[in-house]
Amino acid sequence: MWNFIVKFKTIIIIVVAVVGLIGGGAYAVKHWGVPGLLQGIFEDRSQEVRDQYEAEIQIKDAQIEAYKTQLSKSKAEALKLRSKVKELEAKIQNVQVPTSVQETKRRFTDLGYPPVR
Repeated sequence: MWNFIVKFKTIIIIVVAVVGLIGGGAYAVKHWGVPGLLQGIFEDRSQEVRDQYEAEIQIKDAQIEAYKTQLSKSKAEALKLRSKVKELEAKIQNVQVPTSVQETKRRFTDLGYPPVR
């Protein structure tokens, strides 16, 4: 008998290991079941993905709010510039030819060109 054990030592170790793995797997399936084992893994992973998603959504919401404020500022400035352009266009329409030399000198002075003499 001992001679048989010594001869087939490696095969016996492999057989015992396989039987142990099968027994351990059967024990795990009997106590927790395959769905129970996988459900815990799936729940952990889904919670991790959900947390990452929520964090990304918060970042994106903050970016959207920043863009909205920038947009409203830009719209307000564009509106101001449009009104300024309309005002200048109205002034351009009302420009009349100077009637005297004094008025011509005054207009040049207003534009930043002082008279030479």
